Amino acid sequence: MSRCDTCSAIPLLPADFEANAPFRGIRVESEATLRREGVTEARLAIASRYLGPEQGQRFAQARGPGFVLGLSLEHARSWDLASILP
Repeated sequence: MSRCDTCSAIPLLPADFEANAPFRGIRVESEATLRREGVTEARLAIASRYLGPEQGQRFAQARGPGFVLGLSLEHARSWDLASILP
């Protein structure tokens, strides 16, 4: 990421999307920005959402340095296959 400023990302929502309905996701193609500010806060917010407040706090505190990846949503595309599932 530090050598190329263009990024294509397909985060999976939810994490077990391959096995369970609804099969949905998002694809973002954008110039990427990396920043060191706000890493702990971002980790805590995400971890708390999926692990709960106590385990999220432990997870966030146990991690080392990192970065926040910023992507513009201008060219984001999403899909949701729920409407075509039985």
